[in-house]
Amino acid sequence: MTIEEFQTKFREIKAKGFVPTTRKGSTGIGHTLETHLEINENNEARPDIEGVELKAHRSRGKSLITLFTFNNKVWKMSPLEAVKKYGSFDKDGRQGLYYTMSLKPNSAGLFLEVSDTEISVRHISGDVVATW
Repeated sequence: MTIEEFQTKFREIKAKGFVPTTRKGSTGIGHTLETHLEINENNEARPDIEGVELKAHRSRGKSLITLFTFNNKVWKMSPLEAVKKYGSFDKDGRQGLYYTMSLKPNSAGLFLEVSDTEISVRHISGDVVATW
């Protein structure tokens, strides 16, 4: 699907107003949007629309959204270097980037920078970790 096709379909969906979910649970809103956009559900890491992965969530929902995974295309430093420099340990002793991100630096000094064209994970040192 092209960006133009997406925009046309999205406007049509928006014009409908409230649309009931097609599935209960945390995946319901994404499934509903993909169904109305006529995008086949998949669990693949490849993007949905011209190099862009479609993300959806309920406006009052509290579930987190995974924006960055170990997809080599987003990382501006090696993932292993990022984990070693900025990672924390989980309850099983595995080191990873287990953080909730916002525009303000978190406990590891990582934060999001948002522009018209991209979202970046940055560190207060100036390092750019990943760009989406």
